[in-house]
Amino acid sequence: MPKAPLPKDVGPYDGDYAIARKDGVGYVTVRVMPAKAVQAKEADRDPCHVGNVTPPVLKCTNEKVPGGVLSIWLTPAQKLTQPSYYGAELQARLLRKDGSLLSVRDWTGFLGQGSQGPVLKTFPLTRAQLRELALKPQLLP
Repeated sequence: MPKAPLPKDVGPYDGDYAIARKDGVGYVTVRVMPAKAVQAKEADRDPCHVGNVTPPVLKCTNEKVPGGVLSIWLTPAQKLTQPSYYGAELQARLLRKDGSLLSVRDWTGFLGQGSQGPVLKTFPLTRAQLRELALKPQLLP
């Protein structure tokens, strides 16, 4: 099965960060997408108004902040194929006025091939910490 290529790093902290605790391993993923890529992927759509999608978007908020619109939402845990399992995740997305996008994914982990441990019982970051991280200018190019 071919693997999709990893996105090209744009931001200085783009990458996946494992968060290990006594009860398991979760992850924080940071990605910046340039305006051209956002337009090509139609990634500028409001995540709070995506309709009926799987997995569902829950507890979604949009907030106007200096420089753009910050959206934060919850995606519940999901079983994909046995024995794969993806834990719940919080996502933050800052759609910037220049059309670029900063995405921060805060998830409890996964089980299956490549898993580094059990799924965390709680998110690596709280919703407030995720918001604070997504607003850090240091994450932007």
